[in-house]
Amino acid sequence: MSGNFYIYFDLQKKQEIIKYRKLKEYFVVDTNDSDILDYYNINENTNPYHIINKSEFKNTDYNQFIVKRLLVDYDTEYDILTQPIGTLLLDFVDMNLSNSRYLKDFIFKYGLDIISSLDKSKNLPVYQIYTIDEFNTSFTCFYNATKNTLKKVQLDFKNCINFCYFNTDKNLGLLTSMQKYFLSYHQCIGDALFTYVPSLEKYSKGISVDFESFFATDIALKNYTSKELIRKVSDKNFAFSPYAYACSKLENALFLSFLNIISIEKLEIKICENCGKYFIPISKSNEKFCTNYISLNSKKTCRDVGAFTSYNNNCLLYTSPSPRDC
Repeated sequence: MSGNFYIYFDLQKKQEIIKYRKLKEYFVVDTNDSDILDYYNINENTNPYHIINKSEFKNTDYNQFIVKRLLVDYDTEYDILTQPIGTLLLDFVDMNLSNSRYLKDFIFKYGLDIISSLDKSKNLPVYQIYTIDEFNTSFTCFYNATKNTLKKVQLDFKNCINFCYFNTDKNLGLLTSMQKYFLSYHQCIGDALFTYVPSLEKYSKGISVDFESFFATDIALKNYTSKELIRKVSDKNFAFSPYAYACSKLENALFLSFLNIISIEKLEIKICENCGKYFIPISKSNEKFCTNYISLNSKKTCRDVGAFTSYNNNCLLYTSPSPRDC
């Protein structure tokens, strides 16, 4: 499973569950002195990189010159990320690729495995330890080498979202998003039905199915008796996945996300009236604003700003004098 990115879709709960290797910050004892390594309980065989957690710092002069803060992507353990379905796709299509900071945030959220394949020159390799400066230098090279490719992939998915959710053709008005996407691959007698035809099938290459997920749960089932286990599995809230998708590249996960989104008839994609980004309404279908922050350094979201603006506009509407009062 090493080197892959796994994604599972729970259509009932409208969630996507991602299993991946996340970039993390650690500390390294930068010496081969056996006495110092023993002092930090470092075994060269099991810990060749001399990595320690911050909690393992000790009150010693050693810290002044042997501990160095690093970014690492060496760990073989996987992290689990559960979020609303479509989050990965919309995080990508809404990303401002003219600013490298947004791509860096995306990588820190979803890891290197899923995106490194876009860079043929291997400017930002996975399974490697980086210092902060080394990572920033490598990332700059990676960004410059991949941003045009990323923009092309981003445009393909934006066009498909617009075709399936914001199509103004009256002939398609009663069709679901899935039906629109299906028809786009089929021609009819006479004039062409569509002025734009989605072409996402090219992003399906490289996807495989991981059936091991069927046997894995986050509950230690062996602790139950047979009767308790039957009762547990019968519970409607007990969820297990029949399979997950193993993706070798970012486009795979985006393609799968898009297909699963359009398969849910009542799920909508909307455009935020404040920032213009795509979003999926969380609580009600008539939401006008997304939950993205209005800027990199702001803690306010478009929903916060939009609600405040709407409230002020309503206040002005109700408090403005009528023509009779003037």
